[in-house]
Amino acid sequence: MSNIFLKLFFPSWRFFDHVEYEIKLEVSFENQQEPQNNCLEKGRLDWQVVSIPCAAPSFGLLFYNPENNLRLQQLSTIEGLAQAAQDRKEVSDSRFLKLYQEVLDILRSRLPQRELHLQKIRFRLVAESLSNPEEKQVLFISEIEELAS
Repeated sequence: MSNIFLKLFFPSWRFFDHVEYEIKLEVSFENQQEPQNNCLEKGRLDWQVVSIPCAAPSFGLLFYNPENNLRLQQLSTIEGLAQAAQDRKEVSDSRFLKLYQEVLDILRSRLPQRELHLQKIRFRLVAESLSNPEEKQVLFISEIEELAS
């Protein structure tokens, strides 16, 4: 009987046995002075992972943790855009565009301001296998964007 009460107060948060893929947001800076010469197809873009750091765990953050809530919302938005890009025929254009704009907002908040004014960017969403980090699949590549507001 006491085992039931323990499960009520301390539930298990293991919703899944394992997670196979992690969605990563990567960005490539394109210099405005260089002519566009189809470097995307040639694979010459230098992609950098945009990190969305997690707060260090502590007991106080268990109750009040706005930074981690923002991080979880941003990761959820990135995963939502990845899903919408894969299901493009079933997802409305307005939902896709809303998620796209939210990812641009994430980039505005995460990238250094000095880099935003000098260059145009392109971002992509990559599914990376957790069991084999060399196994990657590009899910979506954006158009060239200027993030300066």
